[in-house]
Amino acid sequence: MLACGNCNSVKSDKPIVLSDFFWPDKDNTALAFEYSTGAVISPSPVLSPKQKQMAENTIKLTGLDRIPSSDPLINPEAKDRRWRERRTAYDKAEHSKVRLSTCNTIEMREQIVETATSTGFFSIWMTVFKNDIDMMTRFINAFPGTSANCYDASCSPVSRGAL
Repeated sequence: MLACGNCNSVKSDKPIVLSDFFWPDKDNTALAFEYSTGAVISPSPVLSPKQKQMAENTIKLTGLDRIPSSDPLINPEAKDRRWRERRTAYDKAEHSKVRLSTCNTIEMREQIVETATSTGFFSIWMTVFKNDIDMMTRFINAFPGTSANCYDASCSPVSRGAL
């Protein structure tokens, strides 16, 4: 399995060369991709040209570059709602960060983790809270399947695999 069911279904059974892509089970994709406001995913600007191409290949293969339109003539993949779901998660993370700045308690931090894990999109929460080591540590520990060895003590992503 590549990743989530949606990414796998978009990938389908297209023939691929494994070494042309980043894979979440062997690569620390936190180093490969950047999430910007609006939950847009792009290759990280610090990648080498070869790594950038691998990141672009991965984004295209999984359909993470799709942004839905309500007009099927403009975007026939409008049924792909992942962008809207990422955007909703990004907005929730941003709102949570603002709330934390006005009510910085253990209980608020725990509530944010509960919201994050029920919403999903680990990478978005890590992006929004990138300057809060405590929150990032909480996310790393709370999201099932997250490999703690992909992060150093300051919660910065560390290389594994092709990165």
